[in-house]
Amino acid sequence: MVEDTELYDGLVDSLPSLEGRVVAVTGCTTGTGYFYAMAAAKKGATMMLNRESERVHAATKSLREAVPGGKFDDSIACDLMSFAGVSGGHACDSVCHWH
Repeated sequence: MVEDTELYDGLVDSLPSLEGRVVAVTGCTTGTGYFYAMAAAKKGATMMLNRESERVHAATKSLREAVPGGKFDDSIACDLMSFAGVSGGHACDSVCHWH
């Protein structure tokens, strides 16, 4: 896997600590978003922001396995594809209260 490569490990090692930070990641089910969520979790960040789907559940399960100490329990179901997806679910309020 990509996360096992020297370049990925070097990149993660070079990032500052994200301990105590809240990171919103959209599109974290595959590709760049997935690996960014993994790197942020390894550096101590909390939270993923994504719309509710089976793909999100599968990605979250995979990320929890890849980063056993990761803080993924505070995920917010939020659909950024529509205004109603963020305005009615208190997702934005939750993010603001965590800062």
